[in-house]
Amino acid sequence: MKPYGLMKDYIETLNIHSTASVEQIRNEILKIESAKLEYTYKHFEELKSILNEQQKSRFGLIIKDITIILIGEEREHPVLRGIRKRNHVYS
Repeated sequence: MKPYGLMKDYIETLNIHSTASVEQIRNEILKIESAKLEYTYKHFEELKSILNEQQKSRFGLIIKDITIILIGEEREHPVLRGIRKRNHVYS
């Protein structure tokens, strides 16, 4: 099941007539989110391993910006907000 479907099912357990198991759905969402986080971390770990020295020296700054984007705070970051607007990608 897709994560959004699980989130919908989870919220719908608030409905009096729901038969879904809150704990089961919550655990499935946590498994998916955990896998996404692990995959993302490994991706950047692999990326870091192929960088040259000059790129490695700037990697920390790039990770800082990527983290801002991943946690959805780019609206608060003036440079990243400008990039998002220029690329016409709106959340």
